[in-house]
Amino acid sequence: EEMEKARVPRIQDIVSAYSIIFGLDIAIPKLRTFLHTRRVGVKSAPIIIHTSGWIPRTVPVSTKGVLKALGNRYDISSLHVHDSQFKYTKKQATKACNILSRARGDPANKRMVLRCCIAKRAEYNGQFSAWSHQQMEEIDQVFSKAYRTLSSNHSSFPTELLYLPANMGGLGYHRTSDGIAASKYAIFQRHIEGGACSKQYGNSTLQL
Repeated sequence: EEMEKARVPRIQDIVSAYSIIFGLDIAIPKLRTFLHTRRVGVKSAPIIIHTSGWIPRTVPVSTKGVLKALGNRYDISSLHVHDSQFKYTKKQATKACNILSRARGDPANKRMVLRCCIAKRAEYNGQFSAWSHQQMEEIDQVFSKAYRTLSSNHSSFPTELLYLPANMGGLGYHRTSDGIAASKYAIFQRHIEGGACSKQYGNSTLQL
């Protein structure tokens, strides 16, 4: 850990020098800098970025709160990094499903909106999150309820029949957790089939 701390100033200087030499501007207000640690009450020293003329600019490092990046939320000060994103995704999916269920329109078209729009948004967030099996089931429950409503079935209609293929006697709907798992698998495959560094990262991740 001490070695990592010693490397930070050098990395800061290298990045600063590179940007100055090539005429690049670092958008300091947009930098997302944070420290995620299991220890409580840890304070982090700010990062020093140099701009043209080797003028130092201080960038604070957050140790609490939520980081927003590429459409996802990450808990900085929590042991469970993806809890805020899970709660937000579930809330948004529940709201969208309720609105769609009450809306007028052809049930087939509404099911398509549910599958191609609402479920896809949840899948995007899920593919970059380490949600537990229970959390994945909670996401599925939101969509199962909507599918029952849109297919004019009672709340007691078996969940497995919603997702069982039509040629096997089910309704053949798409399970959102399956979509998330498929997206994660595709990400790993791209890493494994990529360059040397990408392949090494993909293999090491699969071994965890």
